Parts: sequence; structure tokens; C-alpha cells
Amino acid sequence: MTRYATIESFDAGTYTAALSLDGGFGFALGVPCSRAIDSALLVATARVAVAFADPADEANFGGAIVYAVF
Repeated sequence: MTRYATIESFDAGTYTAALSLDGGFGFALGVPCSRAIDSALLVATARVAVAFADPADEANFGGAIVYAVF
């Protein structure tokens, strides 16, 4: 399942982001980002696509990864 989000902050050391999901689905810290995405693109206010490996655990961001910036 894919959801869209806005980056609130990005940690280049761990390559993780704090995200605010669209549609009131919440806020998450420490969501891993694909290393195929240049860190220069992973800035606050950037719009991203987030994939969830386990939709049943979406509320806890289980298996989530940022895989695209647009």
C-alpha cells in the first residue's frame, strides 16, 4: 500500500525521516528512506511516497519506507 506524506525533518546519518502523512493518518519518526534518493532531495516540506509492507500495521508504520520524492 502506498500513502503520500510530507517530510518534517530528515536525518542524513541514519537516512530516516520524520513524516506527516496526508489525510490525517498521523505523524511518524524514524521512517527509513531509500538510499537511491539523493539526500539533497529529502528536505523538510518535500512531498514523498511511502510504501507499507504490512498494511495491517500501518498505524505503527510497520515496514514503511520512503521510496520516491515528487
